[in-house]
Amino acid sequence: MSRINEQVTGLKGIRVLDFTWAGAGPFATEILCLLGADVVKVESADRPDLLRVANRAYGWGDMNVDASPCFNDMNAGKRSISLDLKNPAGRSAALKLAARADIVCDNMRAGKMEALGLGYEQLKVVKPDIICCSVSATGRARATETPDVPGYAPVFWAEGGGAAVTGMRGGDPVYLRAPVDMNAATLAALGMLAALFRRGQTGQGARIDCSAIETVSMMVGDGLLARSLGLASQGLEGNSRAPYAPNDVFPCAGDDEWIAISVETTAQWESLCGVLAPELLGDRSLSSRLARWENADAIYQKLRAATRSWEAGTLAAALDERGVSAVKCPSVAELLENGNLIARGFWKQVDHPLIGRQTVGALPFRLNPAVRERSQGGPILGADTDAVMVEWLGTSGYELESLRGAGAFGQAVVAGG
Repeated sequence: MSRINEQVTGLKGIRVLDFTWAGAGPFATEILCLLGADVVKVESADRPDLLRVANRAYGWGDMNVDASPCFNDMNAGKRSISLDLKNPAGRSAALKLAARADIVCDNMRAGKMEALGLGYEQLKVVKPDIICCSVSATGRARATETPDVPGYAPVFWAEGGGAAVTGMRGGDPVYLRAPVDMNAATLAALGMLAALFRRGQTGQGARIDCSAIETVSMMVGDGLLARSLGLASQGLEGNSRAPYAPNDVFPCAGDDEWIAISVETTAQWESLCGVLAPELLGDRSLSSRLARWENADAIYQKLRAATRSWEAGTLAAALDERGVSAVKCPSVAELLENGNLIARGFWKQVDHPLIGRQTVGALPFRLNPAVRERSQGGPILGADTDAVMVEWLGTSGYELESLRGAGAFGQAVVAGG
């Protein structure tokens, strides 16, 4: 039985059998991979991961299922095995692999893993200390009247309360795509780490039931507090942050160039006015934080007119020199050249047999001593099937061929599919 202790660097030696796909599930196991775990992704050529085939939707045209940038970013460093879970031989192989794993993670609809013979109670029979993590929209344990519907980020963002608080004032709700999946994934990973820690103390496994809707609801804190105090909800406030103003992004000279500015103190306000709006310095009606918040629309109108004549980087430097929090909003290309991210070693170069050299992000914290760093990109679909079967189960060459003949590994992947 695997244990976490002070002699182990990160999650080295921890095996994760990964039945997830799309966004939240794969990123949860990717966090474990970044911490050193051996993450094996269970896939099928009949139904490849959604991100493997999302290329056309992102404007990249037709690509080989192994070349998808989205998939490779979310699964770099993992290994891939191909199993046909509709085939009894494939399900049997999956069960044997689960018996050698420390963690089994899925983001299937409720009851699907159980129907495959891979539910928590079923896995406990072959692996008493197994840790099973399921990520779904509503969670497995839910009100009986709550339907079990497929959960995608726009839906559980809205149902969790995100649509009630995110959007421009007077406009429509805005769906925050990436943060929804990333937040659910991070909290699911936290649950798995907590379960590993507890297992190291007690020897007990765990069932982790992660609701993506709840991971959104826990972020709607100020609205919930206002409600509990009998106060009216502020509704959609865009980039504003009560009671501070200005606190927003403003247009600058050039095409799609922006600067983010946040003012909290009167001293910062006066410094901002000295650069962008000297005529407001003597306006006593704006001398307090609350007064500026109440007159935010008028302030923003003047500032937007002023910032349009500035180059974003130049303005950010001028404001920063005067103690005002401001930064040029970088493009993705500029982000890759960010000196601080480079100095901290956030950007990593990994190799992929089809894509070649690829830049991926590391974890946003550093461990000392360091955990294993990723050196490879996302896996080729099913390329590690034989190696994992041999390493985890000691499967012989004859047994591999028998399983292949029985259809356990599914059909071969067609290049460009």
